[in-house]
Amino acid sequence: MYTVFARKYRPQNFDDVIGQEHCTTTLKNAISKGTIAHAYLFAGPRGVGKTTTARILSKALNCNSGSTPNPCNKCTNCKEIMQGNSLDVLEIDGASNRGIDEVRTLRENARYVPSSSRYKIYIIDEVHMLTKEAFNALLKTLEEPPSHIVFIFATTHPQKVPQTILSRCQRFNFRRISLEDIINTLKYIIEKEDVKIEEKALILIAKKADGALRDAEGMLDQLASYSDAIIKEEDVRNVLGLPGEDVFFDMQSYIINGKTKEILTLIQQLTESGISSEEILTGFIEHLRSVLLVSNNINVGVLDEEKEKYTKASSKLTANVILRIMRFLLEAKKEMRYSENPDIYLLEIMARLAAFKIVPIEDIIENLKKIPIKLQKGQDAYKVKESEDSYEVSQPPPLPPQVPVKLKDTHPDKELTNIWQQLASDIETESKALAHTLILGKPIQMDEESITVMFSNEYHRNSIEEKKVLVEKHLSEIVGKKLKIIFKESPVIESKKESVILKKALEIFSAEIISKGG
Repeated sequence: MYTVFARKYRPQNFDDVIGQEHCTTTLKNAISKGTIAHAYLFAGPRGVGKTTTARILSKALNCNSGSTPNPCNKCTNCKEIMQGNSLDVLEIDGASNRGIDEVRTLRENARYVPSSSRYKIYIIDEVHMLTKEAFNALLKTLEEPPSHIVFIFATTHPQKVPQTILSRCQRFNFRRISLEDIINTLKYIIEKEDVKIEEKALILIAKKADGALRDAEGMLDQLASYSDAIIKEEDVRNVLGLPGEDVFFDMQSYIINGKTKEILTLIQQLTESGISSEEILTGFIEHLRSVLLVSNNINVGVLDEEKEKYTKASSKLTANVILRIMRFLLEAKKEMRYSENPDIYLLEIMARLAAFKIVPIEDIIENLKKIPIKLQKGQDAYKVKESEDSYEVSQPPPLPPQVPVKLKDTHPDKELTNIWQQLASDIETESKALAHTLILGKPIQMDEESITVMFSNEYHRNSIEEKKVLVEKHLSEIVGKKLKIIFKESPVIESKKESVILKKALEIFSAEIISKGG
């Protein structure tokens, strides 16, 4: 019967575990000194060796040679553990055995001594899936465990495990396996299996694995079945549904140059070819990450002949801009999970991204420094004093002086303006920021119950809406009757509310909407 690579080349000793020396060394020393804990928690990403290490620890504790950091893998106990049919080493799936009844059964069985081994060991995978009641039932056994019991918990989400459980375990944090370690392991396998594969294809598999050796081994296994000849980079992309590397350089270029049509056409072609929207988005984020790291001379598994392309791409964007785009895309990736149509969602966010004017913040600051500041006569407004290494900005201009309001014998427009100016002056004593925002509004109509005001900027309107109760209170005092404020949208503000992605983009890029198309 065929055995997949992940099982065939599973480590059988602590020294064979890849990339987790900080965990295996501690466990070996504990076994040598006889300081065996009654409960261990192995936490970390998928496919990095948590369950494998748990099995090795089980063999080390129950090997017929005695508790040893180097199990023989030949005795009856070691073989039974390796084959998964040991009566004293029980592997339990926390996702399908998560209820209180299953844990009660476990507690009952834990009272009995091992049948033929030194320890009775319970390996509970994805332990965070247990219910609250199940954890509570398990707690008593962890507090006062029998001397022959050892618990080994494995989880990808340690934050979901109750603190009462965590505090009774020795915790080991497993790391993502480095790209170099994954590549070296895959090279060992292809040598043993006589698989022919290009260096670029091997690196692509290792990158796609994202630190999970088990995933890399699974992909290599699949590709070995796909082709009897040499496995090429194109084969990896076809089988795994990955876009070509040049695609991401094109996407970056289109975004920099604001070519919305071109990037939408490219995205449409990719999705129609069967590449998922998530894969495109993830690949582009990884591309930007590589551009950023290569520009800082950090090795990310890029071949020497490709470094020039990444270096050239990094010269088009500053590090700050790359980080802002990556942050925007990472937020978009979170939202994509809840989208009913990810393909359309991807088109939308890429169109938004291409529409952004990517200007380094340093250039903006330099341009602002060059703008001449004109002061009106008698107005002490925004004086800027330039020193050798700083800019000092004075207080903003004062509000217009309070104008007594006359509700009769005045022109309607002038009356509204006077009321609005007096409102701003009254509120200035409580909030200068709110008063200055009020001045930016334009009152356009007033009746017996309300006053209608228009703001050309949605942000300013929203600021007033947040303090609406306070503003209406002062307004009613000025006119001598209760009035409500009604907001009328300016023609320059889009009637349709911005999508979640656009709002996040504005926040990330420290931007605001000035007008349609602006």
